[in-house]
Parts: sequence; structure tokens; C-alpha cells
Amino acid sequence: MEEMAKVIEKNEDKAIVQILRHSACSKCEHNCDLAGESHEIEAMDIEVENTINAGVGNTVALEMGSKTLIFASLTVYLLPLISLIFGYFFGEWLGAKFNYSSVEHAGSMGSFVFLVLAFLILRIVNHRLKIRKEFQPQITKILKS
Repeated sequence: MEEMAKVIEKNEDKAIVQILRHSACSKCEHNCDLAGESHEIEAMDIEVENTINAGVGNTVALEMGSKTLIFASLTVYLLPLISLIFGYFFGEWLGAKFNYSSVEHAGSMGSFVFLVLAFLILRIVNHRLKIRKEFQPQITKILKS
């Protein structure tokens, strides 16, 4: 995946780049409640390695590997969903095993507990993946000086 960004600050071998976000709402002509200023962030600043020595003001291409992007997306979306479903059945099984009066209630509690655990796991995974280079966008070329 390739994205355009503008270098706004340069520090030795690192650069802070600003990525302009594109979404369906930014192009929409309808005036709805979601179109307010608080709904979307127009730009996002991130720090990346500046291996090609891009200067402040340069427009650059950022790239991240497809496999790492797919892995990260699947992890973020599927882990909570699978945990929610598994938690329900585990809670239901546990409720039946201990003769809990409402097995469905036990399943709902199990879903909630497993969902919270999934988000805690995602937080740990996020912290560990930030360190790995393949999960960081790289400046691949200078588009405009």
C-alpha cells in the first residue's frame, strides 16, 4: 500500500510526515451530523525512518508491505469478534456446569470478559509490533521537492 505524505520535520535519520486522510465523508456533498469538524481528522503526523534523506517540505511516498497490513487488519478486526463469540459459548458452558440459573446471562458475561481480554491482548500486540520495522511505513521515494 502506498500513501502520499509531506515531510514537516527532519531529525537526523528520522522524519515526521503528515499524511492527508481521504474518506468517503470528505467528498460527500450532503450536510449530515457526521460531517462536523469533530468527526474526522484531516491529517495525521507520524514519525518514520528517513532512509532517502528527504527534506522538509518534500512530498514523499510512504509504503507498507501488503502482508503486514493484511495481518494487522485481520488481527484488529477478527480477534475481538472471535473472542466475543468464544466468550459467549465458554460462559454458557461454565454457567451450565455450575448450575447457574440463567445460562444466557452467563454467556453474556463471558462475552464481555473475553472481549475485554481481547482488547488487552491487542494493546500488548500493538506495543510489540511498533518496534518491528516491517510494521512501520517506509519512505520509498521523493515525489516533489
